[in-house]
Amino acid sequence: MTTYSLQSYSRIFWKLFKTDMIIFSKALAGNMFDVMIWVFGYVGVAAYIFPQLGMTTSMGQFMAVSSVVNCSIFEIWSVTSTFISDLCGRKTITYPLTLPLPSWLVLVKNACVYAIRSMVFGMCVLPLTKLLLWNRMDLSQMCIPKFLVIFIAINFFGGFFALFTASLVKDMNVIGSVWTRIIFPLWLLGCSQFSWQTIYDMSPTFAYVSLANPFLYLMEGMRGTVLGQQGSISFWICLPVIVAASAFFGWIGIRRIKRRLDFV
Repeated sequence: MTTYSLQSYSRIFWKLFKTDMIIFSKALAGNMFDVMIWVFGYVGVAAYIFPQLGMTTSMGQFMAVSSVVNCSIFEIWSVTSTFISDLCGRKTITYPLTLPLPSWLVLVKNACVYAIRSMVFGMCVLPLTKLLLWNRMDLSQMCIPKFLVIFIAINFFGGFFALFTASLVKDMNVIGSVWTRIIFPLWLLGCSQFSWQTIYDMSPTFAYVSLANPFLYLMEGMRGTVLGQQGSISFWICLPVIVAASAFFGWIGIRRIKRRLDFV
């Protein structure tokens, strides 16, 4: 690949990326309002109502940290639906394929756009939840450099995992299966509402089986950087697994989508 081609690819990639971000920005205010409603409801119930049922008062901050990851996970569903709707309808994705840009790079661009979208929402979660919980949320053990690194890794995982889930869906008639059969089980059993240590204390066998769930490392890695490493899987284990899983699911997703649309 020549230097000229690299420069050309970079320029086209950036223009396509910028166009998608401009489109995203037009609906940003409404989307942010939706995130605020969801975060205040989800975390508020955990912090102020669940303790009345006997749960620990720290449940609020636990759910607050999970919400940072949830912004990326729940965006997978939205992105998959939009992508499949386009594939079965207007097929606007075919336009970038007419440009002098490798087909795999077009899909990588999509994953990057999805990642940035969820980052915008996720960055607002901790400030919002700190405002909601105030002294009920202790951020004294938060490691900002580790948080930023794993936050970026988590959101790029979401972008590439969205390509993977989209590659599994034939049409909009079965789009609900993405949530019911893939995203929801992985999220529910991926330590979104409990720690891996809790599973281990209940059943070591099930805990070790659950290590095959990539969502588990998103949750454990994020909690370790925000609430402290004690009781969470090590950051240095979570980060490599997230990066490797992103590459794995991205590779499968891109390969399957290319085959489906007969990219050249």
